[in-house]
Amino acid sequence: MRPNECLLATAGDEGMLTLWRLPEGAISHLALFKQPLSVLAWHPKGIALAVGSAEGGIALFRPD
Repeated sequence: MRPNECLLATAGDEGMLTLWRLPEGAISHLALFKQPLSVLAWHPKGIALAVGSAEGGIALFRPD
């Protein structure tokens, strides 16, 4: 969950990174990776989202 906001990021084995505004539902698909995603972490102030894949790839997003 993004700090101070009802914004949830999910990632899965299919490689899709999705943002959800709660309670409305999915608002955007940020990326589709070619490998399973295994970890996500928000910056403590919510300004960026780091994503890591099962094979060691990483990406940084600044959703707004």
